[in-house]
Amino acid sequence: MPFLWNTSFVRKKHTRGYHEPLIYGVTDRSNLHLVFIFGGGLICVLLIAMSVVFWRVSEANIDRLSEERFAREVEDIAQVMHEKFDEQIEVLYGMRGILLVSDQIEDFEWDLMVQEMNFEEQYPAIISVAFLENEFPIGLEELFDKEEELNGNYIIKYVEPFIGNEELVGKRMNKNDWGLDDIRDKGELASIGRVQFGDTEENYIFLLPLYRKDLSQSQLHEKSDSHLGFLIAVIQPSVLLKALEFIDNEKHNQFSIQLSDVAGDLLINRSIPEDFSVGNDAHRISWSSQIRSNGTQWTLRVSGPDNYGLGVTEARMPIFILFGGIGFSVLIFVILYLAASSRMHALRLARKMTAELGKFKLAVRHASNHIIITNTDGKIIYANLAAEKMTGYSREEMLGNTPRLWGGQMLPEYYNEMWKVVKNDKRPFNGEIINQRKDGTKYDALVHISPIIDKYDQIFGFVGIEEDITTAKRLSKARSEFVSLVSHQLRTPLTAMRLTIETLMNGVVGPVDKVQKEMLRRSMEYAVHMSETIYTMLTISHLEAGKINVTQEHIDLCEQLNTLSREYEPEYSRKQQSVIFNCPENLQLKSDLKLLKEILGNLFSNAIKYTPDGGKVTITVKTEDNRVRIDFADNGMGIPIGEQERIFQKFFRAENIVKKDTSGTGLGLYLVQSLTKLLGGSITFVSTENKGTTFSLFLPLSHSTNV
Repeated sequence: MPFLWNTSFVRKKHTRGYHEPLIYGVTDRSNLHLVFIFGGGLICVLLIAMSVVFWRVSEANIDRLSEERFAREVEDIAQVMHEKFDEQIEVLYGMRGILLVSDQIEDFEWDLMVQEMNFEEQYPAIISVAFLENEFPIGLEELFDKEEELNGNYIIKYVEPFIGNEELVGKRMNKNDWGLDDIRDKGELASIGRVQFGDTEENYIFLLPLYRKDLSQSQLHEKSDSHLGFLIAVIQPSVLLKALEFIDNEKHNQFSIQLSDVAGDLLINRSIPEDFSVGNDAHRISWSSQIRSNGTQWTLRVSGPDNYGLGVTEARMPIFILFGGIGFSVLIFVILYLAASSRMHALRLARKMTAELGKFKLAVRHASNHIIITNTDGKIIYANLAAEKMTGYSREEMLGNTPRLWGGQMLPEYYNEMWKVVKNDKRPFNGEIINQRKDGTKYDALVHISPIIDKYDQIFGFVGIEEDITTAKRLSKARSEFVSLVSHQLRTPLTAMRLTIETLMNGVVGPVDKVQKEMLRRSMEYAVHMSETIYTMLTISHLEAGKINVTQEHIDLCEQLNTLSREYEPEYSRKQQSVIFNCPENLQLKSDLKLLKEILGNLFSNAIKYTPDGGKVTITVKTEDNRVRIDFADNGMGIPIGEQERIFQKFFRAENIVKKDTSGTGLGLYLVQSLTKLLGGSITFVSTENKGTTFSLFLPLSHSTNV
């Protein structure tokens, strides 16, 4: 039986020959909880500061990781663009090979070449190709007087696409335009940068010098007279970027891609989605990369969203760290605060209980009943003088021990149920128990254990009270044995009296007149009533002594009720009462037939007995909630509302019944309730005085079967 204080709080003081527990350690420590609270607050602040630091470090790491992944993505885009630019430009080398296989450029040859190369699909950035031919071919130098005049101009021999550019064919260009002579002498693919071409300024011109096919590479830089002309490609980078398939609208969402030339002029400004703008978010990340191709340079700048390339968990990790750290810090503070508050509450309660315990001791020290108080661990912290006297143990031996010192004589199930009631259900426990004194003698006790509960519904101890009922139980047993003996002794002469009366009534010893016969009939009724009373008393005696064994057999309930009706038919017919049965056919249950007959007979006879002449008795049988329910309803005298709670007490009879019929014993309903509990059932009733009563008998269906 636990109580509030731990034994570490208990000391002993010698007073009047015995030791009493007092509480110490509850003063001069009241301010200790402030240390807990202050320390908890300091720890909380430090942990929050550490959480902020870790949050900032984590954010920096996340930003760095995101930028690294974004930079790799931009470099990949730049690499793809670089490869695509080179692929577009290098088409000029393929065209050079076609031109060198023939000495003369013909239109149909160009047309065939263009068809085979499929410019629109394979080279979308090339918007135009052309051949710029030296105006005076090889072998015609002798026609002119001056060498510089021989190579003075270049003529556009062919342009593709031709449609829309017809006026360009045949046009001449001076050798000084675009630095053509320098490109001719170097003999390499070169770019002259961005030029105006048509209606747009996003055009870049690439030129590839073309020489006589039998000229070696070393000779190209020396002999300008071997020069045939230039292959020209006009490229628009914006067209190339739009045609690239590496742009993934889902992967590159909220991207802005810009391409600028070496002069810083913006050539391309593409957003994904199209209505997105970098200005929509002040915390964008961006990366620039250089794209170089044959002397031409572009700058690729890509802007993207924060936390690019991070999963949801990675992106949210800093905030998780921050709030997790703050939450943990607050939790630590709350735990320390609650610990300090709980300690203060315990100290205040201990002081209060110390004062109250003194008052309690004065009240119960000389009480006749055994009284002890324990803490929540079952350790005894107080025991009165009666406890010493009843158990034989001194107070010194009790304090710090548990009641198992003199207990432990019952089955474990008993103690499990006791602790369940007082600890889990927080209800008082009442019961009979067998304990053992210090000298080894056992005694019967009536025990009452109550939990001590504070205003927060927390248990902080238990109070146990024991009353020695050994003598009372012996007297009860003797009384029961006496009743049983007397009942047995009375049955034999009573049976002889009934046989004698029956013999006289039958006229065996001589004729009996009407008056004599009536007197003999009344004598027989008294004998029967006495026999029933003796049987009831004997049954109750056996019941209280635990000598009744319950047997199990299949019982047809409706058949038993019909048999009961036939037995009582003379009585209710004499009173001109109507009896109605409502019972489903073939309803069987497994129970003790003898005990069930006793229960049903008492309820049926009471209904007939206390219903006036011409009244009605209704018996209804049905099943509900895994039980059989049998209702005995009458419209008789009823039970006064002030006496209904005592109706099942032994020898009790309602006042309105006693006034009308003084022959009852008040044992019938007590016996019915006791036998019903023995069969695992229950009985209830509803009654209104002068209107009638309905008794409801409930028997378990756990062993019953509906056939």
